[in-house]
Amino acid sequence: ITNNATIPWIMDKIKKLKKSYSIDSFYLDIGSAHNIPRYYKCRKRLDNPDEYKTIFVNKLQSALSMIGISGAITVPQPPIFVSLPHVNSSWNGMKTILTSALTYGIIGYPFIISGSVGGDFLLGINDTKLLNYQSISAPPLPDPELYIRWLQLSTFLPVMQFTHLPSEYKMEVVTEVAKELTTIRSKTVVPILKKFLNDAMNE
Repeated sequence: ITNNATIPWIMDKIKKLKKSYSIDSFYLDIGSAHNIPRYYKCRKRLDNPDEYKTIFVNKLQSALSMIGISGAITVPQPPIFVSLPHVNSSWNGMKTILTSALTYGIIGYPFIISGSVGGDFLLGINDTKLLNYQSISAPPLPDPELYIRWLQLSTFLPVMQFTHLPSEYKMEVVTEVAKELTTIRSKTVVPILKKFLNDAMNE
């Protein structure tokens, strides 16, 4: 990341991807210091190993349209959104969304991606924590009541993301609730988000 030859190389690769596949924007899963080898050496000294995220994003931002990153130690320049930690597809998982969103906002990250409606993964009955997100596939369809409540919560957050669309339930109640919430979001929530966008970016 601190090697001057590296960034131009990766930018060239990403620009070719963007052109070949008509990609509008990118989401970068940039890991954390935990992913760095135990013994590493950068061309430029890093006071904090996680600082590589900021360097990487700042250097790529000028050439790419980025919509989101998986983590940050400093607030990225808008319109980049920072993801909340991945959430278990359960009632307890859903409860963490609101507290995480409020916490991120208070510490200065107003542009967040709260994860998929219904959760990002599903732990087994005997599992108490997620050890490796990469090894877990997308969750099955959550309980309809859980999905509806999660959809209601996500309606009022900056970004809505789906692993499962409401139409997958083939249940009229789910699709009707989704339509109603889409109307609320477009007519009420989005105008408020746009109204306070500049304040959030500048202050």
